[in-house]
Amino acid sequence: ADSISISGTSVDPMLNILPGKNVTLHRFKLSTGPSSTGVIWNEGNLILEQMQIQHGGNSSMISTEGELELRTGVSIKLHKP
Repeated sequence: ADSISISGTSVDPMLNILPGKNVTLHRFKLSTGPSSTGVIWNEGNLILEQMQIQHGGNSSMISTEGELELRTGVSIKLHKP
């Protein structure tokens, strides 16, 4: 299967996981540009597996007030302009 890539330049944040929600992200790439304030805001239960997350902004890539589980194959990179 082809890989899926989601990118945003000024989305704040790209994904917002609401309280009480259970979300598993599996096998795709999230990337943001320099004007973004973050990639994921998590207030629920979030599992990342075989994910690539690239962030070009100056703020947190993943902000969490909920549960966060990193499984195999997770790559998180900060790209400064």
